[in-house]
Order: sequence, then structure tokens, then C-alpha cells
Amino acid sequence: MPIVSHIVCDGCQNIKKETNHWYTIQRENKRHCIEPLALPADWAIKTLHDSAIEYFCGRSCALEALTKWMESLSRQQPEREC
Repeated sequence: MPIVSHIVCDGCQNIKKETNHWYTIQRENKRHCIEPLALPADWAIKTLHDSAIEYFCGRSCALEALTKWMESLSRQQPEREC
């Protein structure tokens, strides 16, 4: 029996369909890299080092995640005057 895997939005829990415009956000050393989702042949296999990759179903969910991350940074550091 084949295994069917789905990509689920980390923001709103939508399931990826064929025509959606998805993004990935990869976290590494307090940096975020956002890219359009490109599915490699083995996309369904998640390893431990891939746990920093998040999937988002569109701009709204991706921007909400980035906004939350930026807000957490501003809470960690006092604001500086320019």
C-alpha cells in the first residue's frame, strides 16, 4: 500500500493542493530565509535537521510567522534610538 503524505501549513493547518502558492521558511542561527516551495523528489521524508523548515500556504501565513519572529526579537532586546 502506498504512503500518501501531505504538506500542512504551519500557520493555519491547510493542506497543500496542486495550485496553491506555498512558501518555506528555514530558521538558522537567528535568521530566517523565506523561499517559494520547491518540492524535491524526497519531500515527504523529514529528518531531524529539517525540523527548522516550516511550510506556509501563502503570503498571509508566511508574513504572520515572520511578524511573530520579529516581535519576539524586539522583546528580547531593548529598543535603540537612531
